[in-house]
This record gives sequence, structure tokens and C-alpha cells, in this order.
Amino acid sequence: MIAKMQVIQEHIGAMAPTAEQLATAVLFQNEAYLQSYLAGFKEKILASMTVLHQGVQDMKGAGIAIDSFIPNAGIYMTLKIDAINMETPDGNVLENADQVSRYLIDSAGLALVPFASFGCRSKASQLWYRAAVCTISPSEIEAALPRLQSALLALTQSRQLLEA
Repeated sequence: MIAKMQVIQEHIGAMAPTAEQLATAVLFQNEAYLQSYLAGFKEKILASMTVLHQGVQDMKGAGIAIDSFIPNAGIYMTLKIDAINMETPDGNVLENADQVSRYLIDSAGLALVPFASFGCRSKASQLWYRAAVCTISPSEIEAALPRLQSALLALTQSRQLLEA
């Protein structure tokens, strides 16, 4: 029960405060401005999604265990990163998605949310992550891709598992 309450608490910050709701209500009254804003926002999101997806697909093509899927709508991209049981340069074995996520934050400066954080606990879900592109520009994504690639290339097969 506590674990489920923690997930709810972690996402409460995503709820819009009253001032934001009131400002949005006013925005909805100006249809021309709203449509102009949405068109620009959608264009920016699509550009960011495209840059991230292409970068991930380039890494996949180079043999890195990563994949991505562009959603039909939304601000999140789904990434598959097969790094469980890989060993970091400092000798730590990444045993779960949370550890992979922490490694990518520390080594690549990139925050990806594991699907496990949303209650997915199956073994297969440990490979899946959510990347938000809502506030990230295409140029920021382009700058992050080499860091992500370097971090993933720095991983090696776990000596512990190879010896087992």
C-alpha cells in the first residue's frame, strides 16, 4: 500500500495549480492565439522527438542495445535500453532499471524514467524507459546524444555473470 501511495505522491507535482488553471481558461477564450501557440508547441515537440528518435536509431544501427518508438501523440518517447546486468566502468553491476536510470543520470546527465516507476514490475519492463521532450530543445537533445552513447558504450558484460 505504501509503495502505491509513493507513486501517487511522486506525480502530484504534475497537477496544475489553481493559477495555472485560471490562466488556461483565459487562454481558451482567445482561439486564434491558442491555435497559434499549439501549432508552435506541437512543431517544437515533433522536432525534439525526431532528433531523439534519429539519434537513438543511429546508435541502434551502430550495434548499441537501444531502441525507440515515436508516439502518435504526447510529449514522451519510449526507449528500450538493454543494460541490465551490465557492468559500469567503476565495477558496479546494473541489476535493475532504477540503477540503469541512476547510471545514465550520473554518467550522461540524462534522466530517463523507468517504466518500473509506474508500477510495471515484470522482468521485461526493466528494459523500458520514458523520455520527456516537452522542455528540451532539439539542440539540447543533439548535445545529450553523444553523452548517452558514451555511457552505453562504457558498459561491459558483467564479469560476475560471465564467471557464473
